[in-house]
Amino acid sequence: MVADLLKEQGDSDVLSVPYETPAFWPSLPLWPTLQVRIWIARSDLSSEVAVLAERLWFLFALDVACEQPVIEEENHESSLVRLRDTPTTSLMRPMVLAQRLLLETTRPVASVQKATADAFALCLMGRSADELAVALGQLVHLYKVMLHRDPPVKDSVGRILVPESADRWRERVGLAFALARLSESPNLSVKTVRSLRKGLSAVKADPIDVDHERPVTTITAVTQDSNLPDKDADRINRADSWLLEMFRFLVPDGLNDRNSMVQSVMLQAGLNAVSIYGKVSILRLMFRVMYSCLHAFCVCCIALSYEKCTCIHFRL
Repeated sequence: MVADLLKEQGDSDVLSVPYETPAFWPSLPLWPTLQVRIWIARSDLSSEVAVLAERLWFLFALDVACEQPVIEEENHESSLVRLRDTPTTSLMRPMVLAQRLLLETTRPVASVQKATADAFALCLMGRSADELAVALGQLVHLYKVMLHRDPPVKDSVGRILVPESADRWRERVGLAFALARLSESPNLSVKTVRSLRKGLSAVKADPIDVDHERPVTTITAVTQDSNLPDKDADRINRADSWLLEMFRFLVPDGLNDRNSMVQSVMLQAGLNAVSIYGKVSILRLMFRVMYSCLHAFCVCCIALSYEKCTCIHFRL
């Protein structure tokens, strides 16, 4: 399933090299460019910009081309919409759009990063656990790309000719914002969507028929119950999988970033996941993560005797 999703996206080289500035990013045709720009602008921090973006979205009929409503409130005044799996041929598919939005979060402007992170969450609203795992893998890969620094160039006597490349911590802050929103995407409510799309209430759109062929995957809390049917247990295990990978990235890497600002936003991303999925569920996952970390730290036990080993295992 995951391999099929990766193959489906097409732009496999988008995240493979470090693009220092947007000028080096892969260019997009006209309609995908409009799709990306307006999709981000709908979540702009300025309500005036967000309202104008909503009007443009409906003016260009992008709601008909790539959106479908999935959940309606009891009063039928508003609805949650998710992206179609197969939009108009001139537009990007949801997972390809999410990939591009990850690249857009690395623009080193805080307001743009926050708006793009909100748009990233809306793009993944209602996606399956496998699709969330793919998006998480792309985020982690791009983080490692932005973490890399070219070493300094020295002459034969050790003098620095070209200094070490600049640390792209601002770009990593944007990815941390996106990670914080990733855990929210399966459980977005109408109230949350309205907070992420500030211009939604100002624009009235024509109702769209609901497509019930693919229901929304809503993850409330990740728990293990032996009485669950095999299908439900498999869904929860898949949710476990991507959440586990998220904390496997956060604990050794994200929270240990060389920049304190990135550390702070990464910490907020972890706390956000705990508040959504519950302390009991996260603690069960964290035990597996911490055990792996402690097991890695205890490699010295192989080379040293029991008395000389300083691992935390023998201090507990």
